[in-house]
Amino acid sequence: MIKMIERKRRFDGFHVKFSKDRDGDYIAFFELLPNISAIAKTRQKAMNELKIVWEMIKETYSDLGLDIPSPSKLTSNT
Repeated sequence: MIKMIERKRRFDGFHVKFSKDRDGDYIAFFELLPNISAIAKTRQKAMNELKIVWEMIKETYSDLGLDIPSPSKLTSNT
């Protein structure tokens, strides 16, 4: 449970899921934002790559003057 809490803090409350592609590489992605993802040979490397992608997404939103919707806001719209 501690790892899940740490992940949610690292990713602003978004839950990270994993899958594997046909080559056996790990894909880390956000359950509520599946188009934001990263791929690597191990789960840990995919998680590290996802952190880089997430920081880039946040920077882009900030540069555009936009707020990233919170996970609770995204789930209430479904």
